Amino acid sequence: MKAILTIIFIPLLLYVPSVLAGHGSQEALTDIDGNTYKVIKIGDQVWMAENLRVTKDRDGNAIQSYCLDDDKTNCEKLGRLYTWDVALKVSPKGWHLPSNEEWKVLIDYLGGESEAGQKLLEGGSSGFEALLAGAADFRGNYLYLGEYAIFWTSSEANQERAYHQGFKNDGHCDLFAAMKGARISIRLIKDDQK
Repeated sequence: MKAILTIIFIPLLLYVPSVLAGHGSQEALTDIDGNTYKVIKIGDQVWMAENLRVTKDRDGNAIQSYCLDDDKTNCEKLGRLYTWDVALKVSPKGWHLPSNEEWKVLIDYLGGESEAGQKLLEGGSSGFEALLAGAADFRGNYLYLGEYAIFWTSSEANQERAYHQGFKNDGHCDLFAAMKGARISIRLIKDDQK
């Protein structure tokens, strides 16, 4: 009997620390196109663990989106790229484009700018799996593949620019303002997580 309890109890001990630490898989997210995405709870926040690939807004209307290097296979592997105006319209109900402040909460939870980047990149300990998919500038020039994981925020810098959160391949975290016509990846965050 003692051996049976030990066998049952040890796997529970291995599982509990990740839950107590605030990390762990959650339910999946499905977009209007039927794409299903992994999601992850980090601290008190629930994030997509994959880049968005949707081709319609939340009302079912076709939207403009792009594949890195105009190669459709990149859309499946790396997700689609969106302009900022489109990024504001694609969240399924219950999800939204994160603000600068929500990104800061995530980064601070994972140890701040000096530590969070490596944990958020693909293969990192957080499960966020940020891909070094690069982006495209507002002219459509594709940049930074293999160098940066870049995601729109909902925070506007001014009439022409909005912020994006970046993670360099060396783990460095950057917050920059880009032209709203730039083509950048999206990760969504779940609403009302309190």
